[in-house]
Amino acid sequence: MAGAGLRRLGSGGPRALFAGLCTLDIIQGVTRMPGRNEKVTAQRQAVAAGGPATNAAVTFAFLGGQATLLTGVGGHPLTRGMLVDLQHASVTLIDAAAGDDAPPAVSSIIVTEGAGDRCVVSTNAADLCLQPPSTLDALVAAADVVLIDGHHPAVALAVARLARTRGRPCILDGGSWKPHTPDLLPHVDIAICSADFRPPSWPSGSPRGADVLDALLDAGVPWAAVTDGPRPVRWASGDGARGASGDGARAASAGGASAGGASAGGASAGGASAGGASAGGASAGGASAGGASAGGASAGGASAGGVRGEVPVPPVDAADTLGAGDVFHGAFAHAIAGAGAVDPESFSSALRFAACVAAHSCRSFGTRSWMTSWPPSDLLAFAGYSRCNTASCTAAILPLAPPRPDYCEYFSSHEELYPL
Repeated sequence: MAGAGLRRLGSGGPRALFAGLCTLDIIQGVTRMPGRNEKVTAQRQAVAAGGPATNAAVTFAFLGGQATLLTGVGGHPLTRGMLVDLQHASVTLIDAAAGDDAPPAVSSIIVTEGAGDRCVVSTNAADLCLQPPSTLDALVAAADVVLIDGHHPAVALAVARLARTRGRPCILDGGSWKPHTPDLLPHVDIAICSADFRPPSWPSGSPRGADVLDALLDAGVPWAAVTDGPRPVRWASGDGARGASGDGARAASAGGASAGGASAGGASAGGASAGGASAGGASAGGASAGGASAGGASAGGASAGGVRGEVPVPPVDAADTLGAGDVFHGAFAHAIAGAGAVDPESFSSALRFAACVAAHSCRSFGTRSWMTSWPPSDLLAFAGYSRCNTASCTAAILPLAPPRPDYCEYFSSHEELYPL
């Protein structure tokens, strides 16, 4: 399994509940896509537990967090590999399909080596009707943040509602619009979506990513971001956006800008994945009107609807963009949970951190191998990371303004992660 032998970077860090899809990913690397009725020999393969919430949870745990995954796996013999992979990744599994002996959802994936293009065929567990477990309230209460990927609608809605009741930030991984998405949005605090996330009511000729931020804000989502291939990641907060911490909701500032809060945000080589990288080396340009940061982008500028900003995509040569959006979401959840509150400064800083992790993941084949070559000193430097100037701390920290001592303490527990 892909997770065998991976070393978790820390323990006792932020806690998160991830609710959503878990599949058995079978990934084949080929020199070119096969033609009609053609057989080709794969150059390499990887097998791992996959799905948006699953890959996000694995990333969160790898970065030192305590990740709990609420999903449906079941008891079919094929699930043994999935369970072993999650165990190696230090992800705690809550199996809402325990006792179900049906085969798991299998994703068949072909990746073109060198270009990073991929095609995916999967049932996405559409025939698996999960219900919230009786322990859900305790699971949400024990988390600093929760993340839903929109799969398993009854579970996703229950998690989102409880998160709002408990004052835990709820993050939506919006890879694509789903029929029940309108039911989820009123309970979501942060939505990070790909440019393919588009309501069906939009005209078919609308450009990818058009007005997604406005649509999310209009639906009541306080904080939103949209990734779009090699183009800058756009983000916004609504007027009077809610802020939340692990101890309960609290108001966040809707105005002003952080001098150091840029993101080196990532997106896929093909444009669909929220958090990958450009196969040809993405442009690092682009800034909004909020002032430039060390990474070359604005942390946020005041606008009529609240705060808006853009963050640049770091240039990498992508070998495989599979799962990059999931990695982005897991890294973002880790950073925002560590920040303890959602405001323009912490939001943009979390995007920057997530982008470094996601872009680096595109340099390796499969969804786990990037972990063996972490950290990417070039991407961290691009995003403006530097050593902490506290004598007892050798970690890298974000160049935040005003200074945030809690960030120093947070990153100092992950010295292996940032040996710049």
